[in-house]
Amino acid sequence: MYTRTALLALFANENDWSDENLTDQATAWIVQCINATPAGNMSEIGLGQGGEEMSDSVDINEQFVLEEDELIKRIFTCTETSAMVLYLFYEKGQTMDAMTVEGILSSIHNIQQDLETELLHLRIEKTILATRNKKEFKSKKKD
Repeated sequence: MYTRTALLALFANENDWSDENLTDQATAWIVQCINATPAGNMSEIGLGQGGEEMSDSVDINEQFVLEEDELIKRIFTCTETSAMVLYLFYEKGQTMDAMTVEGILSSIHNIQQDLETELLHLRIEKTILATRNKKEFKSKKKD
């Protein structure tokens, strides 16, 4: 994860902020930072249909937890990056192009929304798995 200092170094450089290419360059760099450690794909987990061994369920749950942690970290990165861009805009507003800053912040916001949607779906799948395991455990306990 990138620190505030690294983000500050990117945005505080003396480039001409009115340059249209800078928006694309800055956005690409931010996307690269946020995607540096992708959270993985839900299809890689494969929930299976019933009859799973308890250790398989535990492994799948651990994978969900790891993916959830990674998504939370990436969402936090978006939040921190947005805050830093806003801070720099406040500090250097006279030398920065407002439309460029707005474009950068909009791109970060879109990435964050996508990550939050992915986190929601992950939590839904995690809850479905927990409910299934609870039912299986209760039925095994009765036997």
